[in-house]
Amino acid sequence: MSEAENLLEALPQRLKNASINDRKYERPMNWDEADELFGHIAELEAYIQKLESALEPFVKVARNDIGLDETDGDTYRPMRAYNLVPNIKIGDLRCAAAAVTKNKKAN
Repeated sequence: MSEAENLLEALPQRLKNASINDRKYERPMNWDEADELFGHIAELEAYIQKLESALEPFVKVARNDIGLDETDGDTYRPMRAYNLVPNIKIGDLRCAAAAVTKNKKAN
């Protein structure tokens, strides 16, 4: 199970079923439940920041080193003389894999 799935699984059942557009809560939320919800929000925000950080090297390549003539099916091959950002390293791949798995070790 991924870290995102674990965080979502930890949400109280009544919050999983609640919809912002459908205000059919069985009762108003009390302060303890609100604190718990804000704790989950903080965890999710930290997880989003971790994912963004892990994906940053790929975003730089996508924004700077991929031409408009390349398709999604093409294989990215760095061209040392023409790249504008550093090449993607094995550590970048491991960091991205670790960010989306429960364990810090990538398989």
